[in-house]
Amino acid sequence: MRRIPGKDERLNIYREIKEKPATYNETIRKLRRSTGKTQKEYAELIGLSTKILALIEQGKANPTVETINKIIRPFNLIITLARKN
Repeated sequence: MRRIPGKDERLNIYREIKEKPATYNETIRKLRRSTGKTQKEYAELIGLSTKILALIEQGKANPTVETINKIIRPFNLIITLARKN
């Protein structure tokens, strides 16, 4: 059975995201993989098509903010803006 990462594992992922910024598609792929779910399973969980999730993870799609929020909602994450250094 697949699992959702525990609190400590999620905190480690959040720390990595903060310390080493990555592209949105790399981050989404990392988050999804941390659940142990396939693209199909995760897409079904969040109400998105498998094809769209795959394209997003490959960096071949231009998702809306609403779509990204759907993807990251299970991790209690939000999209935010930060000033570029």
